[in-house]
Amino acid sequence: MIGYIKFENEIKIGDIELDFFKNKNEVYNTIVLAGENGCGKTTILNAIAAFQRGSYLHESSSVQKVMYLDENGKVHEILREKESLRYSKPGGITQEEWEDANEFTEQDFYAEKMKLSNEKPYDIRNRKVIFSEARSGFEVKLEGNNSNYDYEEDKYEKKGANYSGIVQLLIDLEEKDNYEFIKYAKLNPTCTYEEYMKKNSRILRFKKAYESMFEELVYVARSQK
Repeated sequence: MIGYIKFENEIKIGDIELDFFKNKNEVYNTIVLAGENGCGKTTILNAIAAFQRGSYLHESSSVQKVMYLDENGKVHEILREKESLRYSKPGGITQEEWEDANEFTEQDFYAEKMKLSNEKPYDIRNRKVIFSEARSGFEVKLEGNNSNYDYEEDKYEKKGANYSGIVQLLIDLEEKDNYEFIKYAKLNPTCTYEEYMKKNSRILRFKKAYESMFEELVYVARSQK
């Protein structure tokens, strides 16, 4: 879980530090990024999502430092320096040994990460992330207080050529799909997203979400000819 992220010379947000730690070994469960269009909210979320999916802090990255909390409550830190990438080693050596050691390269860090993952029943950076980019170009007018799971055909009123009811339905389906993955991840903490996808293809998950929202309708895929 991301606890801290530092940007430098980012084209949209410049230099900024975001600290999500509630205390030394606890991160806030809910973080709200609020601001006008174009202020950098999506830039921040993209950076966090990319890191959680396993991307490196390469030389051209505007992210200079990331701190994250593993499932055992231990804080790990990754730094990007101007000349080379250096990483805090995830346990096993003293600070003195670290300072005397050679540069800890990108490859060294991920080798250590894989070794630790094999030795212990958790990954020091779980590659589980749910992130949907902001959507625009449609408007939704709520006709009542029905929940997303009680979707009715006339719940949303179509406005113009945007077909907002259909768009909202797709959003509802995606949110339900995301919720199913979150439940699965909690029950299978050592399973990566790639392993989950092998067992639960996107089309099967879409069918499950679709059928759960319409009691008498079944999604049938048709091949294009």
